[in-house]
Amino acid sequence: MAKILNILFSNQCDHAAVIYLHKKIAQHLSVHDGYEVSHLVFLGDETGLSVSDNQKSVKYMNADKRSAKGKSWIKGVLFRHNINKIIANGKFDCIICDGFGVLSQLNKNISIPVIVIIHGKASPKNKKRMIRLIGSLNVTLVAVSSVVHKHLSLLSITEEEKIKTISNSVDFKELQNSFYKKNEARLRLGLSNDDFVIGTVGRQVKCKRHDTIIQSLGWLKEHDRLPEKIKLVIIGDGECYEKNRILANEVGVNNNVVFLGAIENAGRYLQAFDLYVMASSTEGMSISLFESIAAKIPVIVSDCDAFEIVVSDKNVFFKVGDYANLGGKIHEYANCLEKRKSSQEIIYAYAKEHFDVGDFLNSYSDTISSSLLDK
Repeated sequence: MAKILNILFSNQCDHAAVIYLHKKIAQHLSVHDGYEVSHLVFLGDETGLSVSDNQKSVKYMNADKRSAKGKSWIKGVLFRHNINKIIANGKFDCIICDGFGVLSQLNKNISIPVIVIIHGKASPKNKKRMIRLIGSLNVTLVAVSSVVHKHLSLLSITEEEKIKTISNSVDFKELQNSFYKKNEARLRLGLSNDDFVIGTVGRQVKCKRHDTIIQSLGWLKEHDRLPEKIKLVIIGDGECYEKNRILANEVGVNNNVVFLGAIENAGRYLQAFDLYVMASSTEGMSISLFESIAAKIPVIVSDCDAFEIVVSDKNVFFKVGDYANLGGKIHEYANCLEKRKSSQEIIYAYAKEHFDVGDFLNSYSDTISSSLLDK
């Protein structure tokens, strides 16, 4: 029986999408392929999000961010030593790891295959060092979308044949069984059943462009088109949290915007929303978008290239950063139930057909199997 080590940077709420994917992959490799899968988590402990149904298979490093990111020299060296000691003592046959940050902590003399899942348009902190590290290891970079694959190719950090694409997916049936019903979700979030609720879930960082959504409400108010009972609910923490709160006040919509911060298993609350909006300037392949589609919530999204892969109704797109265009679409869809329903059905049918979770998981099985044969 082959032994697989799944390494995650964090098991905190802001890494929920990555955790979901790695957990699904690990479950499939264990149940379907019969591999023995262990888990290593850099940041966090057993109080964070579950990375496995078998807690005995999980080891937590309880590291601080500076050590895990290599910013603390002495602690960083010790941290890296401990990680590679665990890898050596575990006698694993293959490693799956979460992005360049995790990969950068591995020793260059590791001989087993390393599968690195790249979740977005990230770039390594030290490109030259990463090129040397990848060159010395048996690495396969897995892009979560064709958009990410193109980005990795342009980085020129490895040969093209070492990059492959496995498009993200979700288990629609499993998710649909996990959602709170609309009234319960609203009760748990402290929302009124009388409100028209626009929702968005994601870290409040610059590329997510929450500012565009907030400004769109300001634009609606300026043009006397903002309904009194409309609420924008933002779930997620991040470096732009306070900046976005200030912006909501500046454009006069602070009473219409609800900042809930990070919530564990935020996807369970999606049916509280009447409309789901994503304004990102860049994405890898958003799990949050898939979750909203699985929840059968109408969506409006920016023309970010990753969204164009998933969303089949081109009428719901607005130009990145164009808050007036977004405001117009919110007004249009908020006032027409039939339009929301029709769009939702088109998008749901396409996503369910083209992003099958079985194909997604089998692709990872094939990748692991091929890597082990080449070992």
